Amino acid sequence: MIVALLCTAVALLASCAESPAGSEAAFDRGRADGCNSGLSDANKPGYDTRYTRNQALYAADTGYREGWDKGYDTCYWREYRYPTWESGLGGM
Repeated sequence: MIVALLCTAVALLASCAESPAGSEAAFDRGRADGCNSGLSDANKPGYDTRYTRNQALYAADTGYREGWDKGYDTCYWREYRYPTWESGLGGM
């Protein structure tokens, strides 16, 4: 019984981690665009003009949309919570 439950759990986790065929490149592109956009919205120095979202892909491609949302959330909140301190003190 326990072995069957463990096998089911492993199978479910494995299926969640996989990208649908053909969407990995779109996901990666979306994640990169979303991350740049999140850093821009979080006011990271040097990213003030990097807000990027391909509206056509975002509307039509699930992989791009999921990547963009994940990239945006991850990078925005990381920069918001732990802002880059770019002073003349070498990051100190």
